[in-house]
Amino acid sequence: MQHPISRKSYLRVLSVFYFLFLFRVLAQLIQKFAPVTFLPEFNAWHSETISYSALLSSQIVIIVLMSYVLIKFIQGKLLPSRKLGKLLLVLGAIYFISMLFRLIAGLTIFIDKPWFTAYIPTIFHLDLALFLLTLAKFHFTERKHDIS
Repeated sequence: MQHPISRKSYLRVLSVFYFLFLFRVLAQLIQKFAPVTFLPEFNAWHSETISYSALLSSQIVIIVLMSYVLIKFIQGKLLPSRKLGKLLLVLGAIYFISMLFRLIAGLTIFIDKPWFTAYIPTIFHLDLALFLLTLAKFHFTERKHDIS
């Protein structure tokens, strides 16, 4: 029988994805209000398909939702649910595959663009998709595990 992954391991992985996304939002805020040279310029952090205020608002909502999940996880109040796991798996997989396709297509078509700065938004979409997929995997666990 395969040894189940501990709650602590899930918490670590989810926290990494959370802090990567938080870094992304803070880095763009820094570039907006107090530009620095060690970060990519402000425009590299979003694809400009929506206004920055709408983007920032949606990012704050995402951070609040991710924070809620992590707090419930830490409190031990986030219990595995196969139904929710299936939903998260489908949404996360579609999101991940579409962003991976977007990244590969962009790297293939626009070979002269610098890969990191040109694809920062896509990279962080992959981060969010991996958060969803990790959460989906947690929901497929058989039993509640100790967080210690």
